[in-house]
Amino acid sequence: MYCKGYNFFDNLGLGYGLRVEVPGVNNYRETWDDLSETEQTTLLNSFYPDLDTEIKKVISWLDTAKVVLTGMKDEYNHFEYIDSRTELEKQPTAYKVATVDNNALKQ
Repeated sequence: MYCKGYNFFDNLGLGYGLRVEVPGVNNYRETWDDLSETEQTTLLNSFYPDLDTEIKKVISWLDTAKVVLTGMKDEYNHFEYIDSRTELEKQPTAYKVATVDNNALKQ
């Protein structure tokens, strides 16, 4: 749902879903299917308890109307929603955003 416009799922989609889809970052494998059953279980178990916290945050945003689904789609066919979360609540917590030093690039 993150890729379909619900950007408030970013921590779940990028922090956890992407790690299942492309586990190579931590396990040097290209796909989920390349992992052994033991490696799959280990990867999934590594998500807890943080995954529970992220799920509860999203549920809380929906329950308190900080995120309101509109049922509408934009010109890119992405779902729209009303987002009343604070900037702090919008910050990623399940993944890191790389920063680029533009001054270093100019040298």
